[in-house]
Amino acid sequence: MEQKSQSGPGASASSRVRFGDFELDLRAAELRKNGHRIRLQEQPFRILVELLKNPGEVLLREEIRKKLWPNDTTVEFDHSINAAVKRLRGSLQDSAESPRYIETLARRGYRFIAPVLREPEKTSQREVPPLASPAATTPVRNSGDVGGETVAAIPAGGTLSASITSPKISIGAPADQLVVSPLVEPASPDRVRRWLWLGAAGGLVVAAMAAWVLARRSPPHPPIPITRLTFDARVAWHPAISADGKYMAYASDRGESGDMHIWVQELPTGEPVRATEEEGNEDYPSFSADGSKIAFRSDRDGGGIYVVPLVGGEPRLLAPRGTRAQYSPDGRLVLFFPGGTGEGGWESSHRVFLIPADGGERRPVSLPVQLGSAWVQTGSVWHEYSLPVFSPDARQLLYLAQAKAKFNEISTAWYVVPLDKGPSAPAGISEHWSSYGTIDEAPVPLAWLRGNRILYRASSGDAINLWLATLSARDWRLTKPPDQLTFGPGEITSASVSDSGTVVFGNTRAQTRLWSFALERGTGRAEKKFATLPSSGEIDWYPSLSDTGKLAYLSQKFGKWNVWLTDLSSGKQTWLANVEGNRGTISVVVNRAGSRVAYTTCRGERSMCTIFTVAATGGAPARVCDDCGMLRSWSSNGGVMVSQQPSPEGQNWTRFRINRIDTASGRTTILTEKPGTFLFAPDLSPDGRWIVFQARPAPVSDFEQLFVAPADESVPVAPSRWIALTDLQHFDADPQWSRDGKMVYFTSNRDGYTCLWALRLDSVTKRSAGQPFAVQHFHGTPRAHTLYPTFSVGLDRIVISLDQLQSDLWMMHLPEGH
Repeated sequence: MEQKSQSGPGASASSRVRFGDFELDLRAAELRKNGHRIRLQEQPFRILVELLKNPGEVLLREEIRKKLWPNDTTVEFDHSINAAVKRLRGSLQDSAESPRYIETLARRGYRFIAPVLREPEKTSQREVPPLASPAATTPVRNSGDVGGETVAAIPAGGTLSASITSPKISIGAPADQLVVSPLVEPASPDRVRRWLWLGAAGGLVVAAMAAWVLARRSPPHPPIPITRLTFDARVAWHPAISADGKYMAYASDRGESGDMHIWVQELPTGEPVRATEEEGNEDYPSFSADGSKIAFRSDRDGGGIYVVPLVGGEPRLLAPRGTRAQYSPDGRLVLFFPGGTGEGGWESSHRVFLIPADGGERRPVSLPVQLGSAWVQTGSVWHEYSLPVFSPDARQLLYLAQAKAKFNEISTAWYVVPLDKGPSAPAGISEHWSSYGTIDEAPVPLAWLRGNRILYRASSGDAINLWLATLSARDWRLTKPPDQLTFGPGEITSASVSDSGTVVFGNTRAQTRLWSFALERGTGRAEKKFATLPSSGEIDWYPSLSDTGKLAYLSQKFGKWNVWLTDLSSGKQTWLANVEGNRGTISVVVNRAGSRVAYTTCRGERSMCTIFTVAATGGAPARVCDDCGMLRSWSSNGGVMVSQQPSPEGQNWTRFRINRIDTASGRTTILTEKPGTFLFAPDLSPDGRWIVFQARPAPVSDFEQLFVAPADESVPVAPSRWIALTDLQHFDADPQWSRDGKMVYFTSNRDGYTCLWALRLDSVTKRSAGQPFAVQHFHGTPRAHTLYPTFSVGLDRIVISLDQLQSDLWMMHLPEGH
């Protein structure tokens, strides 16, 4: 298909367009932010070009359809346009709720709202070249010998893992020798959690796109060869490489038990050997400086950091209740986080600890955060940290910190802190990445190499890839724009580097699904057999069970959330409504009879939420209330709802409160609140007289506590009347009553992993009547890969959201000059 030249105001007058921190080079088909190249797939790029032709004017969805799919091409236009605009917003770090660049006009189109500056052409005779069509490129081969062509290799599963540029290379299965091109566009559902829905057909489309991009652009450095190291494990991650590059240790569930254990293999083709024999989940290996020992996290005997010789032997305990150990480059010290979730969630403690490698007293290292000119003290704002990494001389630490004092302002920066006395200093990475929604997407340092080179992982489009930056030793500022090393899809969770520059890294894909298991009658414990429920999208989340076998839940597809209802007996699925918002603001609850479903949809800030109800058979929704928080529970008789809602003072976070809502009138009153305390996940007892909820004393904390309080009074319940069910020693979350009101189920990391627990209560006082007991463990695969697996308790079963994980390990060598 022949593509016509671009036309419209400004198209021929300039080949460079500037807006905000971005510059679009139409001739080179490149988008840059502060000099750093941002990868854009074909469709998002072309939509951006059309928007910039007439900034401030509406670009209709029909106009987008005609530009992207002329000649009546058969495509699901609405979903495809939504997905392309979402990817474009992701590249611009823009938000549909609070747009800086692209405004949505519901059901009509989009408008570019930021100021636009066009650079005049130096030579008026030159015109902007037409955009090439992928259909006009050289076909992509998937097997056989290739002579002087660019091809895309698609390993088993149909996911594009690498692009190959080679004079002659044979591509076969297994794909153990691939080449990562620095030009591959990331395939994208929504980061790592939207992966498994892509099949072989989708992989071929991405392969064709990659070949088209490679044909148009020149790489900043030659393609980097990578080698796949693991094939048969369901999960293999958190690799560590010895300093001499001979061995790799990693955590995997490849054994018969399904638990995570530490495995070691010789690079690049050695057979995996299990490093420890005792049962119990293990993770986060780290080689000693001389490569003779491996430190790792184990949940045996209450959990802690253990050390085992490389040649085998009995592990010894180094640090109780520690996790994510890291040897210093000189071998003298081990750095670690206190406690730990067992599954790699980011810690929010403001300290890490150092302990001598041979054992001894641990000492804390404070990790300060700076917001503007004010040093932030623990607990005053929301803040998170990555695990620090050692400098090559083991005298300093580098880490990422995020802080949030206002609803719309997140500060993201690297910091350098000396191990001895001396001031901490922010590093210059914030010049290129100043604001991220979560630490999972931000630039997390993974290794500090010689020459102040920093290997880190960061978001690129919908994927997480490896990058390399160089800092000045004088002021810790970037000496040049960072270099992106990998461009594959998925999420690179961790990496380790040898002295010679060999890198081993893990790439993880996951899909959030709903799983069901029956409850043993009388005990409240789970039966062992799991059953996965049919999926309606890329992410199935937030289940809610009725007493009649109806399951309401949220499902995300093409970047949009929807409310679905499934009849578990017949399998019939009914779509009910669209929902706006994110995981932290949206919810769905079905009534006990299964006849009506309530849901929360949010626009803009967390507090600007509306609750609707809709019939189980579908139809027009009915509004319950506006600006009344996030719905969490619905009484047995349907007359009362409860929600959680932020209560800010000005632009600052001060608390989350719990609301009571009259379903018929929508009248909202405060059920309970406490200054400086954040209350979440309220759930009404079956008789409607009590409420159970979780609380924490700071915006972010490693610890959550469960409480019970009266719920049938007309005035707010004073905190002095709260009944504590658990202490503030674990992350206890999302409490829910059993159907008979005798127990409370909740998730907790009290065994080192986020698992499902329960607590029996006194029938009169509602105080705990014993110690919490485990209902179901998620130490193996599938496992809950988040601190907040959502679940619902029914009459005889529990439905819970878990992530089905797949993770493999890869190896590459840093390019010369890096």
